[in-house]
Amino acid sequence: MKNLFLLMVVILFYSCKNQTQQSSAVQKPIEIIEPTVQLLSEAKTVSEDSYPETTISIQIDSVRINIADMINGEFIPKEKYAQYYIPDSALSAAGGWWAGFGDYFFVAKEGYTYAVYQGVMDEEQEPDDYNYKKVLTVDRTGKPIYSLNELLGFYTWESHDESVILFLGMNDDEPKIEFFEVDGMMPPIGELTNYLPSFRKTIFERFNLDMDDLTFGSDFGKGYFIKKGRQIEILFESKTNTSGAPLKLSRIE
Repeated sequence: MKNLFLLMVVILFYSCKNQTQQSSAVQKPIEIIEPTVQLLSEAKTVSEDSYPETTISIQIDSVRINIADMINGEFIPKEKYAQYYIPDSALSAAGGWWAGFGDYFFVAKEGYTYAVYQGVMDEEQEPDDYNYKKVLTVDRTGKPIYSLNELLGFYTWESHDESVILFLGMNDDEPKIEFFEVDGMMPPIGELTNYLPSFRKTIFERFNLDMDDLTFGSDFGKGYFIKKGRQIEILFESKTNTSGAPLKLSRIE
């Protein structure tokens, strides 16, 4: 009887010890190693007589993605964030001023992604109105994450003899393309929608967009979107403009 009692005590002891070890193992938090994220401002090779051109890019560990080209860009240290209305929580910033106009960028952590914002400033704006807008989102591996909404809007190409307008909108949760041809120069941008009914219009029957790399197939053949900071362009590989070059349209902000 005494031996049976001792056996039960030993079993109970090891059972409690095992449960404690399992509980500790479950409660141990998973360590997430954050990547190294920074904005870079790299000067281009230029002559002494040219503008000081720079390329702004984001680097996540060893992956680098170009964001935009600008003039006179440089790294912005944290102690100057407030001067450019950059949030104190920003991970990195870059930008610069040249000839009355400036571009400024910062990167912020948003959940498990990293977002790059671009602000602009000129001599006629209010000093606190940088109007920062998100221009790029990447995941922890440096892969861009695109949104269809950021591509919507009017795109134009203009020449003296002919101009074209492309409208990318939504119809029942599907992208919709309307293409307008204009004889002569573009009307004033602020009055563009008033003139649309008088232009020759083509509605695309086919527009298959790959959101992974922003390539598409369409009534005009293959093409792709080009993102350079706040500037977005559409290039058609087969459709040409009046000079014979591939048609490239720029979005109106």
